[in-house]
Amino acid sequence: MQEGIQLPSCPDSDTQSNLDRLNKLEKIGLLPSAKAWIEMREIRNSITHEYPDNEEDMINGIKEALQYFPEIENIVTNLENYIKILNEK
Repeated sequence: MQEGIQLPSCPDSDTQSNLDRLNKLEKIGLLPSAKAWIEMREIRNSITHEYPDNEEDMINGIKEALQYFPEIENIVTNLENYIKILNEK
């Protein structure tokens, strides 16, 4: 089973649900929205569970996922900046 995101400086993060963690990441500005993250994850799940003989669905899923690229790029930038700040402390 996949472990959830652990938030630094948050002692109760290991007892929170993934949705609570996503909401907290949204609140501190690392995610644009918890809802968008869930939607991106659902798309990823659908793509990875498609069978190669279902080519049209695979192509449509990839196209849908590519629409989220700017958001993902923004999340990566936010995380990089957050890590820099943590390392400066």
